Amino acid sequence: MKTLRGWLVLGITALLLVHAGAAAALDLDGAKAKGLVGEQTDGYIGAVAASPSPEVKALVADINTRRRASYAEIASKKITETVVTMTLFWK
Repeated sequence: MKTLRGWLVLGITALLLVHAGAAAALDLDGAKAKGLVGEQTDGYIGAVAASPSPEVKALVADINTRRRASYAEIASKKITETVVTMTLFWK
């Protein structure tokens, strides 16, 4: 009985680790290739599904936060509004 329980715990742990590794491996290129996210006309990315997974939501938020910072930096150097910079950058 102890051996069976040990194997079950080991199996469940292995499955959880594999699942966690797959979720952590989600990056922008991979998410685009899987059709989970796409580029929007405003220079940001968005989830394709109406109810995206928490991993996709986190990826979208992270990428968009980085992009907003980049747009703001470019805009401050060029003395233009961030919105104008985003529009020009993605056209």
